[in-house]
Amino acid sequence: MEKHNFILLGVQLNQFPMWGLFLILFSVTLVITIAPWTLVKNKREIKKQVKKEIINKKIEEELKEKKMIFNYTEQELEQKKGIHTLKEIEQQPVIWNNIIDLIQKDYEKIDNFLNKNLTKDTRIIFSGAGTSEFIGNTLYPYFIEQGFDVQSVSTTDIVLQPKKFLSTTKRTLLVSFARSGNSPESVATFNLANQCLENVSHLIITCNKEGKLANIKSKDNVFIFLLPEESNDVSFAMTSSFTGMLCTALLILDKKNYKKNLEELKIISKQTKEDMQKNHLEIKKIANIDNKRITYLGSNSLKGIAQEAHLKVLELSAGDVTAFFNSPTGFRHGPKSILNKDSIVLLFMSNDEYTRNYDKDMINELYLQKQINKLVVFDYLEEKFILDRADVLIKTGTQKVKNDILQAINYIAMAQLYGFYKSLFLNKTPDNPCPTGEVNRVVKGVIIHDYKG
Repeated sequence: MEKHNFILLGVQLNQFPMWGLFLILFSVTLVITIAPWTLVKNKREIKKQVKKEIINKKIEEELKEKKMIFNYTEQELEQKKGIHTLKEIEQQPVIWNNIIDLIQKDYEKIDNFLNKNLTKDTRIIFSGAGTSEFIGNTLYPYFIEQGFDVQSVSTTDIVLQPKKFLSTTKRTLLVSFARSGNSPESVATFNLANQCLENVSHLIITCNKEGKLANIKSKDNVFIFLLPEESNDVSFAMTSSFTGMLCTALLILDKKNYKKNLEELKIISKQTKEDMQKNHLEIKKIANIDNKRITYLGSNSLKGIAQEAHLKVLELSAGDVTAFFNSPTGFRHGPKSILNKDSIVLLFMSNDEYTRNYDKDMINELYLQKQINKLVVFDYLEEKFILDRADVLIKTGTQKVKNDILQAINYIAMAQLYGFYKSLFLNKTPDNPCPTGEVNRVVKGVIIHDYKG
C-alpha cells in the first residue's frame, strides 16, 4: 500500500498507511465538531443542576417549616405554646437509649460506688418532690420484690420531721431524684440526711448540670449521675425527666438484672416510639371528650404511674379538670364515690397474670354498673374479655418486656399525650399552663427552717 510523509499537529507521520491517516483526520474533525456542542450541553446541565438544587433547598426549607410532631407542625405548636411539651414527650425513646450509653460508659465508676455503699444491710430511700417523688413510688414495689430494704419518702415529708424518716443507726443510701436540682426541699433533704444519719451515702440522679445538687462536691459517699441535657424539660410538666430518671435508677441499682433490663429497655424504646405514632390520634379523640372527672388506676408499680398520670392532666389543664388516682382494689374503698356520668376512667393493665385478675374485676364492675362516661384500658394484649367491656382499648407495650417498670414508661408516655391534648382542648398553653405564676416549673416561696434535732 502507498505510504506518504505528513506533518500533522507537529507529529511526523512517516511511512503511515493511507487508511490510518484518514482515521486520524476523521477523529480530529469529530472532536472539533462535537466539542462546542458538548460544552453547550454541559452548560445546560450545570444550569439544570443549579436550578434543581435551588428548588430542593426551597422544598427543604418549606418542609422544615412544616415539620410534623405527631399531628401538628412546629409552627402550629409554637402558636399554641406547646412545642416544648410535645417535643419532650416524643423524644423520650431517644433519651432512654442515650441513658443506656451514658451508664455503659460510666459503668465501672458506678459499680465501684455501689460496691462500697450498697450492701445487704443498706436501706434505700427514694426521695423527690412532686413528679420526682412519684419516680420512687413507681420503683419501690419492684425493688422490694428484688429483696431490697427500700422505701419511698417525699422530700416534702422529710423536711417536716426528719427524725421520723432518717434513722440514726441504719446504714442508708439516699437516692435523690431532681429535674432542676434546685428545689429547696431536695437540697434540704440532702443536708438533713448528712446531719441526722451516722452512715449515709448519696446517689443523686438529676437533669440539670447547673443545679445545686449536680454541683455538690464529689466525695466517696456521693455519686452524681447527670442525665442527657435534653431530659431537662423546658416545659412546665416533667415528661422526659420523669421517665429518664426512672430508667436510670432501675439500670443502676438493679445490678442482678442489669443485662436483662438493658435489653428490655431497648425493646420498649422502639415499641414506645411506634405506639405513640400509632395511638396519638385515638388518644387525642379521647382527650377531646368533655370529662370533668378523670381517674387513673394501676396496681403495684403502675399505681405510681397512675399517680404521675393524674398529676400530668391536672397540671396541663391548670386545674380545670379534677383528677384522681388509685389502685383498682383500693378504689372501691371510698374513692369510687367520685364516679358519675361525667367521669372517665383510664386503667393500666398489669403484666403479672395474678394481678391482672384484679384489674379485670374492676373492668367488669365498671362495665356492669354503667356509672361512667368512658372506660379506657391500656394493655399490651388484646383480650376478648377486655375488648367486650372497655369503651376503648389502647394497645400499647409488648409482652416481650416482663419488667413492670419498663412497661410503665410506655404507659406513661401515652398518658402524657392525653394530658397534652386535654390541655389544648381546654384552650390552655401546655408549655406553661399557669402563666400567671401561681404554680411554677421550680417551686417558689418555700422557707427551709433550721433543724436542731
